[in-house]
Amino acid sequence: MKPRAFQAFATLSPRKTRRAAFVAAAVTFAVSPFVSALTVVWDGGAAGTATDIGTAANWVGDVLPSIVTPDVAEWNGTPSGALSLVYSNNAFAGGAGNGGVSLNIAGTQTSALNIDALAGNTNALRMNGLTVNAGAGAFSLGNGVDAFNLTLGGAPGTHTWVNNSSNPVTIASEVAWGLGGAGAHILSVGGTGTWNFNNP
Repeated sequence: MKPRAFQAFATLSPRKTRRAAFVAAAVTFAVSPFVSALTVVWDGGAAGTATDIGTAANWVGDVLPSIVTPDVAEWNGTPSGALSLVYSNNAFAGGAGNGGVSLNIAGTQTSALNIDALAGNTNALRMNGLTVNAGAGAFSLGNGVDAFNLTLGGAPGTHTWVNNSSNPVTIASEVAWGLGGAGAHILSVGGTGTWNFNNP
């Protein structure tokens, strides 16, 4: 008896081909949704006077920057004037594998900006990158009092911090470093501006 040949690929009509392509695209989208980092801008809440970075209402759109995606948190001079902000909760603490939020200090943020942990808050602020643009005012993390825990988030690798402002970036003495995930994290600092690391 002569062996029967089997057709490996069925021939589809144009209508069935389009339907199959649509189903394949839908399955691909459902399995691998497109995720893109957002830039979320600080607005200081309805009155522009709020100080807690861990409160969603203090950001444009009333949404926190994501440490999972991870997003960029930006200060652009709105509201105007020097800002002394606090981190009072665990909104940016995250967990293993979370990349951490990157901070962008725009050139239009011409006044000084300080971020510090509220007294008694031991939850880490999970960070990734930092960019201080030309024209920006002085930027600092911590104030030399109590404890401020920072975690370099994501998988082991290099975290790039850049200061192109004529004003210094200062990391205060009470800032304690933590590393997300297992392995080495490298902090690469650069730019045309100066850096003051007062912590051990």
